[in-house]
Order: sequence, then C-alpha cells, then structure tokens
Amino acid sequence: MTEKRIESEFYGRDYFRVRYVDNLQPYYRLVNLLREMHLHRDDTVFDFGCGTGLLLKAFTEHGIALREYCGIDFSPSAIAMAGEEASTRRNPDFPFRFENDDIITFCNVHPGQADAAFAMDFSEHVADEQWLTFLQAMYRSLD
Repeated sequence: MTEKRIESEFYGRDYFRVRYVDNLQPYYRLVNLLREMHLHRDDTVFDFGCGTGLLLKAFTEHGIALREYCGIDFSPSAIAMAGEEASTRRNPDFPFRFENDDIITFCNVHPGQADAAFAMDFSEHVADEQWLTFLQAMYRSLD
C-alpha cells in the first residue's frame, strides 16, 4: 500500500471531521495548554501534524500574536480543512500559512527557522523509529 493510498483511506475529511471538528475536546485541551506555551509576538511557530488547524484557532481566538504560524500536515484533506477554518478567523492579517508536506522534507527545507515547534496528537500514528527521526528533524527546524 502506498503512502498516498494510506492517506486517502485513513486520513480524509471524514477522519478529521469526526475527531477534530465535531469533537471539541481536543480544542479545549489546547486552550488549556496556551498559558504554558510562553510564546512571543516575534516568534515563528511550526505546527507539525497540524490537522485542521486547531492550534491556530486557539492562538487567534485567545489573542496570541506571532510573527508567523505555519501548519504542516501530510494529509491534503487536513490542509484543505485547515485553510477553510483559518479563512473564518476574525483577523485576516494574522500571519499564517499551511503546507501539505511530510515532516522530514519540510524540515530539510526550513532548518533553523522556527522559534517553537509543536507536534500535537499524532505520535500514536507513527512507528517508534520513525518518531525519533521526526523529532530529530523538528529539532533541526528550530532556531
């Protein structure tokens, strides 16, 4: 089974809608974590495995300003849904973008560019040896 086929079979719009759009618990958990994040206006944030953009939603709805937010996900469906949700944000000037990419490729292109990186709610989908590779790549993306 190819990666493309796995994505479309398991990580399509229905998967994200049931787990992250119709279910508000993941969003409220992120909101509760905001005070622990210690982010600053001049920070660039990478959100690996951004899914439908819940972290961006939490930031914008709770007044966290950043220099730039970039959500990265390998699922085209997630990126499309994140873009749709983000287009409804109250402040259209909030600096955000979404990229449909895998973590390793993205980090190789963006070394040392982030002040903070998040990897929320996707480690259970990754084999242990691949998770270590992802963590190392994410570390290299930090400034």
